[in-house]
Amino acid sequence: MKKTIILLIILGFAKLGFSQWYTNGATWYFDNEYLTYNNSAHGYVKFEVIGDTLIDSVNAKIIVKSGLNCDSTPVPVDTIIVYANNNRAYYWTGYDFKLMYDFNLEVGDTLDIEIYQTFNCDSVSPMILDSIDTIIADSVPLRVQYLSFITWEGGTPRKKDYQIIEFVGYTYTYEHFIFPPLYCEEGDNFSNTSLRCFINENFEYKKIPEQWPCDTIINNLSVNLVKITGNAVSLYPNPATEYINVKIKQNNLTIEQIKIINSLGKVILKKDVAKNKISIDIKDFSPGIYNATLMLDNGQVINNKFIKIR
Repeated sequence: MKKTIILLIILGFAKLGFSQWYTNGATWYFDNEYLTYNNSAHGYVKFEVIGDTLIDSVNAKIIVKSGLNCDSTPVPVDTIIVYANNNRAYYWTGYDFKLMYDFNLEVGDTLDIEIYQTFNCDSVSPMILDSIDTIIADSVPLRVQYLSFITWEGGTPRKKDYQIIEFVGYTYTYEHFIFPPLYCEEGDNFSNTSLRCFINENFEYKKIPEQWPCDTIINNLSVNLVKITGNAVSLYPNPATEYINVKIKQNNLTIEQIKIINSLGKVILKKDVAKNKISIDIKDFSPGIYNATLMLDNGQVINNKFIKIR
């Protein structure tokens, strides 16, 4: 009898793990920031699983993309087809299903995905699973994968880091709701397009203040947020030769991502952080003035300049 109960518990967890990918009604809300010279406003982009479909004999799910811009005009509606099986998630290209996520991987394994290449890349390494962590959302443990790959742009290696949350996916931008990323991205988007909330029948994962509805529209950032300024960030030493240390002084905030941008406007480093402090190796940077752009977990973006000297 005891063995039977244990087996039923194990099967129950297995069923839960499978069902939490793309359950009907599962909804993602991403921020959709519009920047002006001295202000910003926020709409949202919404992805919702609305039902089932059958494609190539695969029982798949239909996701509808919608939302509202900061001026309440609608975001263009789009449809995405996905399915999940055996801890893997796939998307429909229009011809076949391609892998997005694989939570069977162990540290050091390669995520076997097709990464889109842009013209300014010389070559690229495979995407490797560097580490695995666990977070808790509404008492539900969620595995977090930290992956990376190396690109060579003009002979210079650049490491690109990605964080994937089990059942949720890639949270940095709605533009990569369908993972994978580009090899070498042209330019950079300073606007916040990261995940606000994910909700399904079993748990809610929320990255914005608890009192905010996930579909909040913010017409003026200063009205709705406690502004965090550059003074709330400690960046030292400055000038620097080998490393810079970046820390948020407010304990209840964390740095979701940091980007280092050179004086020509090129992003030379982009890294997921998920902590309130980080140390960055700048030994290989050319001397000059750089901008450290921090995206915080409350959706705000802070810019701090620093100088690299020989």
